[in-house]
Amino acid sequence: MRLFVLGLLAVGGCAALPDDGALMCNANPARACPDDFFCASDGRCYRNGHGPAGEDMGAGDDMAGGGSGDMVVVAACTDSSTCPAGAPVCSASMMCSSCGTEGASSECAQFHNTTPLCGPNGACVECFNIDQCESKHQTCDLATFSCAPCHANADCSSGFCNVANGVCADRSTLLYVNNSPTAGCADSGSGTSALPFCTIQKGLNTSAMSAGKPVVVRSGTYNEAVLASAGALGDFSTTLVGTGKPVIKPTTTASAFAVSGAGATNVSVTLDGFVLDGTTMQMNMSAVLDCNGGSTMPAVYPVTLVVTNTTMTGGPYYGASAEARCRLTADNIIIQNNAGGGIALDQSDFNLTNVLMISNGSASSVFGAVYVISAGESGKMLITNATISGNTASSTGVVGSGLGFVSSGTSVINTVVVGNTGGADEVDAIRGTFTSDAFVGATGTNQNLPTSCGPPQLFVDPLNRDFHPKKGGAAPCTLIDVGQMAGAPSHDLDGVSRPQGAGYDIGAYESK
Repeated sequence: MRLFVLGLLAVGGCAALPDDGALMCNANPARACPDDFFCASDGRCYRNGHGPAGEDMGAGDDMAGGGSGDMVVVAACTDSSTCPAGAPVCSASMMCSSCGTEGASSECAQFHNTTPLCGPNGACVECFNIDQCESKHQTCDLATFSCAPCHANADCSSGFCNVANGVCADRSTLLYVNNSPTAGCADSGSGTSALPFCTIQKGLNTSAMSAGKPVVVRSGTYNEAVLASAGALGDFSTTLVGTGKPVIKPTTTASAFAVSGAGATNVSVTLDGFVLDGTTMQMNMSAVLDCNGGSTMPAVYPVTLVVTNTTMTGGPYYGASAEARCRLTADNIIIQNNAGGGIALDQSDFNLTNVLMISNGSASSVFGAVYVISAGESGKMLITNATISGNTASSTGVVGSGLGFVSSGTSVINTVVVGNTGGADEVDAIRGTFTSDAFVGATGTNQNLPTSCGPPQLFVDPLNRDFHPKKGGAAPCTLIDVGQMAGAPSHDLDGVSRPQGAGYDIGAYESK
């Protein structure tokens, strides 16, 4: 934290002080220090860059302060009305000082009404948590302690951000699910923030019958198998947003989350911010996340599923599955620890970006991470910026343990596939189109990286599941700045913008 001094007067005849701290700034008539000096908390003047530890202004610091995390001390005051927002209280010693404890402040509210609260920096601020900006449909920027546009659902007190315009949705426009013991939930209730539903299924069904009203699911564990079924609900579109990463954990044979179409019926579902936990699922052929278009007609794709910021884990079978002309878009997802394999794609379009697939499959599974069984539409099967490592397939398997393709047509960009075992190969390179990817056996064409390096050389700490690209390596043992821009997402799995260096990195994470 920096200590700033505002409103100080130059002291005539003090152009050269004998030593730092020689002049008492609280004792001289102007209660100020000369130019290029500041008044420290011990009441003495110090040259910029020579003050006590923790409050040294340093050369080049400005004299702004107030509302930005900087403590401001003003030398003199007559009452609080003469103090600035950065130090709003006139103390008994007639010095402007901190407003004190974080929270309400009569001085801030009375004399600085645009910044009516006492912030954690002791200055008047507009906000210091997101709830204080709810009335403005904004979030609180904790760098400036001011209300600002939202960028993600977690930014909003209501739980839903319209990222396109940075506006937090009003609670009255949303449905809520919250099974916390203190939430007072009831599936027979209204689904408002004050009286939320108890189950996600009730929220989804109500949304489908309410013109797709978005559903906000608060944190907690929901022991249910959620189904968006066209047969039961007809045509519908719905969005489910999790705040605090709620967990869906079924105890039946059914999927944690499933979407099912029926021929020409149109179903559109967006799932954002969940953990789909299959560790208590009973063993059968259900994926933890399952999307079935229900169509055998070549021109019909009745189901669209968008999945973001979600983890599929612990399933006894597949982590995820898209089949029968489901159109799947997935961004910022983790698929891990699923015994039957990571994701199976059968006659479906897909666009997978910023995907981490680790520790899926087993010595008896058909595949390890990705299994494209039959093709979707041409040009609509894409995998971009994925990290695929530590997956396992049967040693007698006929497809790759990392990328297994029975059908041709998948385009793979900026993806690393290393450290996967079993299967016919690690990558079925002859059935995919590869550009700027890193894997053993790459030919070097299309900017591919024929790496012979293992996970310890390419990732920060793969044993502890840190798959960020490791710095300091050289080709072919580096993933940093060797990817391509075309087709790459604008962010990584952490939400960090791409690129961070001289070029785009290969894999789910961008090195910072």
